[in-house]
Amino acid sequence: MVIAAPATMEEGRILLLGNETDILHSAFTFPLNEGGKRYPSVDHYAYAQILTQLGLDEVHVLALLATTSSNVSRKAIELLQENMPSGHDMNSLSQYLTVSRQSYTMMGLRLRAEQDKRFRQTLMETGDALLIVCDRRDSELGIGMDDEYFVQFSKRHHANAERISAWMHDDRQRPKEVGQNQLGFFLMWLRYELREKEKAKWLSTVEIKDEGVSSDQEGNLVPISLSNFVLSLQGPFQPLSNYYAFTFEMKGCFYRSVEHYVYQRLFEALHLPEDEILKIRTTVKPVDVSKMAKRLFKRLNIDENELEYKYARLDRWRQSAMKYKITKNEYLQKLLLSTGNAFLLETTPEADTQWACGSDELEYQHLLSKKYITPQLLLQWQSSRTYRPPALSHLGANKTGLLLMELRTKLASQTTHRIPLITPLTSSVLRSSVSNHMICFSPESVLHPFYPVDIKDDESTAVFPSAVHLAAQEAIEFLDINESNAVWIMEPREGPECWERLHRVICDYMHLPLEMIQQWYQEERQNVLKRAMKMQFEQHPMLLRVLLDTQDALLISCSRFSSIEAELHIGVRERDLRLWLFHVQQDTKQLMDICLRPLAFRPPYIGGNRLGFLLMELRREFILSGVFPHQLPEMSQNVDILLGSESPMENYSVTAPFSILDEINFRAIWANPYLLMLKQRLEEEEGSRSESSEFSAEQWEKAAMSKKQSAMLISRDEPQINTFFERLFIGNQTKENDAPIENGIKINGIYHSQTDLPGIDEMPIEMLRSIYIKMAARFRVKLVEMDDLQREIIVRSRDSSCLQDLRRTLERSRENLNAVCEKETPIIANLTMPPPPLFQAQSSSISIVSQPPPQSSLASSQFPSISQQLQSSAQWTQAAAISASNGRRPSPTKSEFPLANVGGQFQQKIPSLLPELIMSANAPSLSVTGPPPSFSSQRGGLSTTQPVYGGVRREHQPPSQFSDGNRSRWADRSGRRGGSSHRLGNNQRSGSKSPPSSSQSFSSRRRARTPPPSHRRVTPTLQHRTTIQREQQQRDTNVSTTSEIPPPEKKKRVVDESELSEGEILSDDE
Repeated sequence: MVIAAPATMEEGRILLLGNETDILHSAFTFPLNEGGKRYPSVDHYAYAQILTQLGLDEVHVLALLATTSSNVSRKAIELLQENMPSGHDMNSLSQYLTVSRQSYTMMGLRLRAEQDKRFRQTLMETGDALLIVCDRRDSELGIGMDDEYFVQFSKRHHANAERISAWMHDDRQRPKEVGQNQLGFFLMWLRYELREKEKAKWLSTVEIKDEGVSSDQEGNLVPISLSNFVLSLQGPFQPLSNYYAFTFEMKGCFYRSVEHYVYQRLFEALHLPEDEILKIRTTVKPVDVSKMAKRLFKRLNIDENELEYKYARLDRWRQSAMKYKITKNEYLQKLLLSTGNAFLLETTPEADTQWACGSDELEYQHLLSKKYITPQLLLQWQSSRTYRPPALSHLGANKTGLLLMELRTKLASQTTHRIPLITPLTSSVLRSSVSNHMICFSPESVLHPFYPVDIKDDESTAVFPSAVHLAAQEAIEFLDINESNAVWIMEPREGPECWERLHRVICDYMHLPLEMIQQWYQEERQNVLKRAMKMQFEQHPMLLRVLLDTQDALLISCSRFSSIEAELHIGVRERDLRLWLFHVQQDTKQLMDICLRPLAFRPPYIGGNRLGFLLMELRREFILSGVFPHQLPEMSQNVDILLGSESPMENYSVTAPFSILDEINFRAIWANPYLLMLKQRLEEEEGSRSESSEFSAEQWEKAAMSKKQSAMLISRDEPQINTFFERLFIGNQTKENDAPIENGIKINGIYHSQTDLPGIDEMPIEMLRSIYIKMAARFRVKLVEMDDLQREIIVRSRDSSCLQDLRRTLERSRENLNAVCEKETPIIANLTMPPPPLFQAQSSSISIVSQPPPQSSLASSQFPSISQQLQSSAQWTQAAAISASNGRRPSPTKSEFPLANVGGQFQQKIPSLLPELIMSANAPSLSVTGPPPSFSSQRGGLSTTQPVYGGVRREHQPPSQFSDGNRSRWADRSGRRGGSSHRLGNNQRSGSKSPPSSSQSFSSRRRARTPPPSHRRVTPTLQHRTTIQREQQQRDTNVSTTSEIPPPEKKKRVVDESELSEGEILSDDE
């Protein structure tokens, strides 16, 4: 027997099947049972049905069934030819035989898929591969050739997977040698049907049938339908409970509830007075009826034996009253049918344990998440048919729920209609506009109405701590809750606690009429939540920005399933929901359709997600009103914090007080659709050791152990934390206020006894975490401070290096000047030289040097030496420091004197202009009334009587450094300063030496504040010359000191900063 396919071409795309030895072949021997008969294979079944339809005797059919699978087709043709129906021949029956064979073969394959697990499993494992039946004896169901020949045939025709697929799907492209492969298409279609059927099973609640607790007239147990889905008779399902005050008529009398009817019948059976029966009728709460009856029996001293006999009839009275109450009210029937196949629980705490479940729905959900606990086992425990573990002895018999499920099974056989428990969405645009992106948020999210942010009511001007407080206030007004309960509801500032108190009052302390319950749970609750959330987003733009940033994503509110809020949330955690959607292959639009279904047609524990849909409606309304997200402020937290992802508040349920630090919120395993799907797969694959069963077991282990990490709590006792912290770091160090003393330690002047400071091993874990966090914070601060100090050290080091370079440059300049003054011109020591310039800007042709401030008096001839002047120049040092602090090094002062080789050593040489400069320095102060010197290029020399302006003397540059363009720009510059461009140099060109007038004063045209003439001194500025010029100048000086030195062809003007007007900019020639 061949189980696997004999050959595979391009595995995953094309799968070749063999002949009758292949498990997927229709001729594979596997007995099929149908209509009390056994058929050896699918082919036997198909041909037997054809012969039966053509009217052949049973003997001929049995002869066909006795034939082997390989000869069944030939045997059927022989029997048909021998027993041909009158008026027909093989030609007339050919079309019928072809169609009938295809139809009955498909029916036989479906029948085999139901009865043969190995066949179904092998077929599903083929995935999406193209199935080709390589049967050389059948070119109709197969391709008329075996697998090896087909592989060689494909190679000869150079056919790849795409071309072979085209052969199978298009008769025109298929070669004549290749058959029709009908069986391959039958198997692929069956695979699709099985996959969709299985998917539909996971997308709805699987019905489980069992025997109930009551009997029919014949004494047989009534059938009951149940499932893994648990619902409690709370919230919208509260009217189904026996303890709900619902007035009904029975035998001409009206009763407040089922409990009122039962105990009134008991009092009548005991022949109690009418006054005592009236006390039963006037009892307001159905739960208090049994308590009042027990007190009355004790007061009247009723015989216990008689009571026990009468009590045996209470169950029958309750059952009859329950059925009468529901069957006489159409809405209650629809409400009961809307529960689908759910396992109903009566969770009223004060109810009799025989009629209530003795716990809440959360515990039953947890029990059903166990691998070994099934709904059938719960039914056996409650009906006392099976031994119940001692740990579950507190569970009740739940007769109310069981009888309701029996009645529901009877009503369900009469109709398939199920009503929704909530008003449908007003807008149908949401589904069409939703994208494939899904965003899940928990009750801890900023999008949830629990988010603590102040909301101001526009009507009452009251301020509420959260949106859910505003919704609770509107619910109080709508439901007309009394003042004491209203104050108790609105007392807590936490939204979850306020919402839990509201529903506790509604379910336990109020007896709302049926119409009010319908209106509240179906419509009004959603309306108040939407109005409250709209105010929340309108008053807080940052929250609105988070909502609008979700764009067109499907919003899912993840919270634990509860019967009261079955339509508000999705009912499962985010991780379980995404796993389930992945396995059932559903997208966002399909998930939205599932949520919009009635509860009876949804998968177990999948809620209606109406809160997410409300947020999507608000998002659309804000966008249509013209609100743009980029215009709103943005919250700085990351997405996980904003959405509350993996929060323990996913375990929030409105049926019980919630504590976020409760361990059950982290380790509880929910009964969710993904877990139940794996659980049912394991039950179906029990006993088999296939790859799929091993995979299901592995997935089950992961899902069953999917727990969140418990919260790591820290202590908030700051004084004790500080004491521990300082003890760890200070220890026994002796300070002025921190000193070790006997049996303790003194920290910050405060004595701490040794008993108050336990060791690290004795500290609680919360305290150690707090100390660790504080230590880490201090280390982080210290690291930042060290980084700042390191950066400051680097900056100071750079500044110090700059100052050292400056000092060395000044020392070299001083040494050079002293050497020149001592060896060649000693008189220069008495010459006052300016300190290096504070600021220096260099261009391609000239140098602008600012001068030091003027001396207070120039009358005295006692000038300090040049070296002393350079040493005492504080201004230069300050400028260098400023330059270094700005990240740039000041340019070292270039020596103004050329170097000469004297005795093998290079020394700075005083140029030949030095005598003239000395004479100018020793001469009396000159008048500042003359015209500016001419820059005419016709002058070949520099006159010693040239006038000096503003303490600055113009010097000449070599001819190669100036051009006519520069001179023209300088002329234009003087014109821009207020004078004519022809004023400079006109007198020199004409050779006139007439004294200039005061109107032609350069200082007056510049409009600059200049110091008085008496405070000015001549400051010579020497320029470097080339080596040839220095040698020629040296020879001329040696020959005759009186000979005239040839001046450069062009002069350079050096301007003092004090002469510049405010905002004036020098040109390149200045």
